[in-house]
Amino acid sequence: MKQKAIDFGLISKDPKMLKRCKDVCDEFGYTFKLWTGLESFFDESPLCRLVLASTIDTGSTPAAEYAQAVRGICPDSFIACVVSQTLPKETATFLKKSGANQVLLENELYETSKLEYSCTQSIRTAYLPIKASDLKVGVPMTFDIYHLLPLRRKFLKFAKAGMVLEPEAAAKLNQVGEIYIDRMQLDLFREYVRKYQDNSAAGLAGRCRSQYLALYTSYAELVFMLTDQSENLSFKEGADLLLKCKEFANELIYSFADFKNGWDIVNDSAVGEFGSVERAPAIAVYAALFALQVNMQNVDEVMISALLMDLGLLLLSPVISKKIRDGKLTELTKEEKELYEKHPNTSLNIILNRRLPVEQKIRDILLTTHERTDGKGFPNQVAAAKIPEQAQLIQFSEDFDRRTVVRIGEARVNKALVREECVKAALKYDGRFSPTFTMKLKNSK
Repeated sequence: MKQKAIDFGLISKDPKMLKRCKDVCDEFGYTFKLWTGLESFFDESPLCRLVLASTIDTGSTPAAEYAQAVRGICPDSFIACVVSQTLPKETATFLKKSGANQVLLENELYETSKLEYSCTQSIRTAYLPIKASDLKVGVPMTFDIYHLLPLRRKFLKFAKAGMVLEPEAAAKLNQVGEIYIDRMQLDLFREYVRKYQDNSAAGLAGRCRSQYLALYTSYAELVFMLTDQSENLSFKEGADLLLKCKEFANELIYSFADFKNGWDIVNDSAVGEFGSVERAPAIAVYAALFALQVNMQNVDEVMISALLMDLGLLLLSPVISKKIRDGKLTELTKEEKELYEKHPNTSLNIILNRRLPVEQKIRDILLTTHERTDGKGFPNQVAAAKIPEQAQLIQFSEDFDRRTVVRIGEARVNKALVREECVKAALKYDGRFSPTFTMKLKNSK
């Protein structure tokens, strides 16, 4: 009998660690299983999407050996190892080569929201949404297809790789609505789309979708690298990942210039609650689409600024992050609010500490995306004249995203109506935007 996959597996004897992990699973509805040691874990040989392994209490077993053993049991899992202190670069590198996808310091597990982000990338986005129209009739698929049972939140395999899509099967897929691919097979999907691309609206939509998903996954790599405190990473690693994000961003800008339904692509493919770091790619692409409408120059600068502006949210405590995700900013204590309002500065510090090659203009934009022209924004309450229109556009895009974000399986909203509502709200000068910027929005199409 085939084993049922567990969302979150924990190998630890630490009650505090157990509570932390259980709280996350209870909030997001993840299935959870605890093992107190490697021996019991090996005996069960479970299927897990994420395994958090505490190497703090492993005794004489080196962390790399521990990770290698877990990887042997769970070859397809996201494995996060918890260590007590920063490791020498050689040790951290060897630990990751041995099987760890992520290395968390013990204090990070309790004092930051990195665990929530790891769960999003390994559990919530284990399957990525595509459309039946992305598939070609009469052509063998190089990846598996899944569909979602919303009530049970379970993904079932609909078609296997190698299957030739017949007209009847295509009709069934269209009836299913949203379909999904395994995140591990994204490169196969992208190559499939490139190989069989056409110039129809459906073909362009498929290319845009694959480009957006590529941006999303590359951004996640960048986030993990920039926020990794377990070792001192090189300048080149960050520069290479940032370049990859820029390349995908420019691909999308080029494609969306010819495609009028980019809003649907993003809204159908984006994941995460509003106010979480995983929303950054969606906000970045919305900002690019609005930038194209108002004829703004250097759209790629807007996208990169939007991608980097909220990195600091990951360093906020789990308590603060949960209030943000739940839309309860007004419930933040005075101290919590002060920490939250510093997160743009924290984002910039992360970039500078990792020596990411980011131009001064982008730094200026990301620092002012939460400022207001009435001087009541944060983190620095800068004068209206010093808030770039690019930063105002990103803030406007955040508002648009907040009003359009939906959870997997929920009905999509009418983006055109939401855009109209956002523009009307912006035109009622409330101190957020400059009159010049809001008139550009009003006159854009």
